[in-house]
Amino acid sequence: MHRLAQLSGEERRRLIDDFVDGTFGTVDADPAAVAMVRAATPDLPDDPTGEQVAAWVELAELVGDEDFRARMRRTAVRQAAGCPLDIECDAGEELMEFTRQKVAEVMESGIDPLSDRGAPVIDDLVHRFAGVLARTPDTE
Repeated sequence: MHRLAQLSGEERRRLIDDFVDGTFGTVDADPAAVAMVRAATPDLPDDPTGEQVAAWVELAELVGDEDFRARMRRTAVRQAAGCPLDIECDAGEELMEFTRQKVAEVMESGIDPLSDRGAPVIDDLVHRFAGVLARTPDTE
């Protein structure tokens, strides 16, 4: 954890770039989806909180996990072929369109998803997905 916190922003970006290039560079992935993965990667501030460091440690473990990379490759190939993802099929087009709309609105307004202003949007989406998927919302 300490080593990860000591990496420079450029070194952390390289970690993600290696994941993206190694995972999606070997498949016929949708360039827009690859760009979205790159853009969605948060960076640590100069003085990160313990939670932020822990999240980055979890992210670093994920991007280094070959099983995770393989699942992401399969997902990218399916998406590039125009096949809906399992979560899209399970949730239904109406919920997926609502989600895309909400995420676009939040991004356009510059709301940080981890801020107090972003929390109600995330909570709403979690509860909607939980209802459609017949699950009880939990911290995961």
